[in-house]
Amino acid sequence: MVTNEIRNKTINLFRKYINDDITKSNLITELYNIEIELEYPKTFSEKDLWFKFTKDDTIATTITNLSINEHDINMNFYKEQIKQAISNPEEFTIHFS
Repeated sequence: MVTNEIRNKTINLFRKYINDDITKSNLITELYNIEIELEYPKTFSEKDLWFKFTKDDTIATTITNLSINEHDINMNFYKEQIKQAISNPEEFTIHFS
């Protein structure tokens, strides 16, 4: 898992996205920036940032998963997962592997 600082930063980004304060494109860009920050000083690692939105979440959701078309039916699922993470931040975990 990554630090609480990164976790809180990510939750704040998700909150801004759900509240329409940032676009999905901005969200994705900022998440990739976090991933790059975690890779530094190494570059082009084989690792990915991935999320577990709740303690019962069995899906490893990546930034690429969240990049899908806004009208894709799975995006509604991801938005609900994001809302769960915002509502229950203690259950939200971020992994980099």
